Amino acid sequence: MKLMKGITLLTIKKIIFINYSAFGHINPELAIGSILKKHGYKIYFASYSVMREYVVKQGYNFYQLNTYPFGFGYEDELNKNSLDRKLDALIDRFKDRIYNQRKKELLKMVSELKFHNQ
Repeated sequence: MKLMKGITLLTIKKIIFINYSAFGHINPELAIGSILKKHGYKIYFASYSVMREYVVKQGYNFYQLNTYPFGFGYEDELNKNSLDRKLDALIDRFKDRIYNQRKKELLKMVSELKFHNQ
């Protein structure tokens, strides 16, 4: 779509819902996705493997996430086999390990699904 001389607006009709593996989170998104699909949008859901079958049965594309969201106390879970869980969790928070892993995974997803203007 041409806006002004030399300025073009590229319309990407793709939407991705990123959520936890909980039906209370995903069901409202499925309803919104249904409306958006009727308007020509391609809808993706990014979640954990336990949600794949449910999302695909609803007719949506699925992208599996393997990292934890940061800032929700998952550091303890990630360090459950550590000899000093609390210290390792603190170091993870200090070094932003969970944030950096998640950021890397989400950037990879955006690239693979071509959610950027080319």
